[in-house]
Amino acid sequence: MPRSDCVVVGAGIIGLATAYALLKAGKTVTILDRDSAPLGASIRNFGMVWPVGLPSGPASALAMRSREIWLEAARSAGFWIEPCGSLHLAYAEDELAVLREFVSMEHPDRGLELLGPEQTRERAPGVNPVGLLGAMWSPTELNVESRSALPAMWEWISDQPGIRLIRAAHAVAVTTGVVEIADGRRFEANEIYLTAGRDGVTLYPELFPASSFVPCKLQMLRTVPQPDGWRVGTHIAGGWTLRHYKSFAACPSLPALSARISEQQPEFDRYGIHIMASQHSGGDLVL
Repeated sequence: MPRSDCVVVGAGIIGLATAYALLKAGKTVTILDRDSAPLGASIRNFGMVWPVGLPSGPASALAMRSREIWLEAARSAGFWIEPCGSLHLAYAEDELAVLREFVSMEHPDRGLELLGPEQTRERAPGVNPVGLLGAMWSPTELNVESRSALPAMWEWISDQPGIRLIRAAHAVAVTTGVVEIADGRRFEANEIYLTAGRDGVTLYPELFPASSFVPCKLQMLRTVPQPDGWRVGTHIAGGWTLRHYKSFAACPSLPALSARISEQQPEFDRYGIHIMASQHSGGDLVL
C-alpha cells in the first residue's frame, strides 16, 4: 500500500494549490484525479485573478498573496500569465457614484484610479464609447489561460521530487488514513485532503447531503480569435458586477444601484447575472 505524508483527492485548481502548499512545506504528496487530463470546472472559467473583488483587510491581503503565488507558479511551470489589471465601466450615474465612493474609501496602496471616458478608452480601446461615463482602473488583476495553465501545472508538479500525480484514479472511499480508488488500489497518508468538489457527496454522504450542494451555473461564451490582432486591453466588468463582489458592499450608493437593477431587470437577481470579459493570448474573448 503506497504511503506518503499527504494524499490530495482531486487535481483541479484547489487540489493543485493544496499540493503546491504541501510541497513547499516539505511534505511528500500523492495527488489522485479521476481524469487523465484536466477536464473539470477549473479549466472552464475566465482565468481572472481578481483581488479587486475583495474588501481591504485580511481578505484583500489573502487575495494579493494568491496573486503572488500565481505569478510564482507561472514562472515555475512556464504557463502564460498577464498582469493586465481591470476596468469597471460606468454607463449610468449610479454606477459611477459607486465607483467614485469605492476609490475614495479604499487604501491608496491598491492603486485605484477613477478615469474619464477618454482615459478609459486609452486603457481599453475595445470599450464601447456610446454612453460611457467613466471607469475605475485597478492594476492588481491577472489574466490566466485556464486551459493551458492547468495542464502545465500537472506536468510541472509531476516532476517535483516527493510528489506523485496519479491520473485516472477515481477515489471511491475515504477512511481514516486511507483512500481507495476504483481499481482497488489503496493509498495511506497521515493527512488526506478532499478537493474534488461535489465528489464530497459521494465520499461523505452523511456529512455532505446532496441537497446541501447547488451546482455552479456559471455560463461563459468563448469567441473566435479577434481579427488583425485586436485586443480589448484589460479585464472588463460592467455596472451589474458591482452588486456581485463584497468589496463594493460598503459603498453608500450601492443600494440605489441594486434597487434600480432589481426593478428594471429582476431576472438578473433571480439568476445571479452579471457580465465580465477577458481576452486570452490567442485573441479569443471569454464573456
